[in-house]
Amino acid sequence: MDTKRFLLAIGLTLIILWLYQSWLEYQYPDYYAQVEQEEGQDPTEGGAESGAQERSPATPEAGERNETPSMGSAQNGQPSAPQPARTRGPTRGVTVNTDVLRVSFSSGSGDPVAASLQGYRQEDDPDSAPVEVLKEQGSWRVIGQTGWLSGVGEAPNHQAEFEGPDEGSLSLGEGEDTLTVTYTRREGELEFRKSYRFERGSYVVPVEYTVVNQGEDAWTGHVYGQLRQQGTKGQGNWLLGNFFYHGPVLFTANAMQTFPLTELEERAQNTFRDQDPAGWSGIMSRYFMAAWIPAEQEGNTFYARSSNGDLFAGYTAPFPRVGGGEESSVRQFLFLGPKEQSILEQVGENRNLRRSVDYGILSFLAVPLFETLRFFHGLVGNYGFAIILVVLVIKIVFYPLFTMSYRAMAKMRKVQPELQRLREQYGDDRQKLNEEMMRLYREEKVNPLGGCLPILVQIPVFISLYWVLLESVEIRHEPFMLWITDLTSQDPFYVLPILMGASMVVQQLLNPAPLDPIQKKVMLALPVVFTVFFMQFPAGLVLYWLSNNLLSIAQQWWVMRKIT
Repeated sequence: MDTKRFLLAIGLTLIILWLYQSWLEYQYPDYYAQVEQEEGQDPTEGGAESGAQERSPATPEAGERNETPSMGSAQNGQPSAPQPARTRGPTRGVTVNTDVLRVSFSSGSGDPVAASLQGYRQEDDPDSAPVEVLKEQGSWRVIGQTGWLSGVGEAPNHQAEFEGPDEGSLSLGEGEDTLTVTYTRREGELEFRKSYRFERGSYVVPVEYTVVNQGEDAWTGHVYGQLRQQGTKGQGNWLLGNFFYHGPVLFTANAMQTFPLTELEERAQNTFRDQDPAGWSGIMSRYFMAAWIPAEQEGNTFYARSSNGDLFAGYTAPFPRVGGGEESSVRQFLFLGPKEQSILEQVGENRNLRRSVDYGILSFLAVPLFETLRFFHGLVGNYGFAIILVVLVIKIVFYPLFTMSYRAMAKMRKVQPELQRLREQYGDDRQKLNEEMMRLYREEKVNPLGGCLPILVQIPVFISLYWVLLESVEIRHEPFMLWITDLTSQDPFYVLPILMGASMVVQQLLNPAPLDPIQKKVMLALPVVFTVFFMQFPAGLVLYWLSNNLLSIAQQWWVMRKIT
């Protein structure tokens, strides 16, 4: 393979990534402006906008009435998304601890306003704080809000005051597998209850909504749950995910859709709405997600909307008619956890939560690549060695293709002196030079393009592995060996990129040298340029490329040795 073409193809890949990042910044300027602005703010601030409209509608502003969100206009007989009011932030109430979750509730509304994952850390450090999927403070905030909607009677929404456990902490005791927290509110002759059931080892919180009607008139309405995001979230350097999506996501009509602020603001009433019996809605970040998964039934409506810069993702679902003296209940589900694919497959009776892991346009290749990595990890217990085994498998599967390529390169190297002679002889006659070069290729049975065939394999795998490493929480903070403690982050000492650059130099020595002096200088500079680029890539990706280079060098040396 012609090394120049090979490396230029890699360069094109990097340029595409850079152009993609630039396009995102152009397409969503408000998002990146907010990132820069929020990163400079005090994370303890942001619960309110001074002197103006508050951001978190959980309890009423002092001196103001408790504004009830209206149902808005109806579509197809369904209520629209609950509308926010001017309120202050939630007050922290009881905290529930399980072996995998720590969830805090608002002492007023009885809604979850903070949730952290016991087994995941924010940094690759055992002393680092747990990852938060719900949080009520900081530059990026997400809280849950729940309630009822009704056009014919009383219905407490997420601003209503509920009675529930006092402040404190509740934990699963030894031998206990479940723990339930219940909040209750009376509206005349109606009693509304919402009960959160926590289960050992589960990131899914079943939420049971109950209405007890002690009157004579029937009650009808809807139940809803939504997640409210305030602020923005950054993700480090541009190659390691600063362009990753953080925000509302809906799964309806067998498709996952994301909703940046600018897109919602272009829609009527700043809202997108769709019906699907088996859909879900959530707020997701790079590796983690909070999502509402209502029970599958006709009439489920999912929405994403913006209001004063805040983003919402939620659902409304029909509540069973409650006749006089009757009681009715429905059970919905709240997922608070990692986007670990084996977990997502089991959530909500396989409601396609796995689709929240987005590997881009090469998903058809990235998904089997991830499954192969996971298989090898099960065998060797190390994702670094699993990456090396993937490279080895690729080399074995495509051995004939690579061998053909290296043979073409060896033949090119063999005719190099004759090509140089022709260049010196016909240097001023480009047409004659090309004719003589083609004659030489035919006589020596040399295919100058034969060395480019492996690029058809390497570039798609390279890009797919890039997304697998950046999207798969299973590999997050996974070590390789020695100083490589996180394959999804940069090599802290840049050893792997430097070794990769050195391997490129060795490959150049084995390949036919360019005849043009300018090309020679460019080729000499490329290992340095790509070493600098690869310093920004995840260590796992550099490990893949280094392993590929070393195996290619060995195979190429063996083939050329047999030919020469």
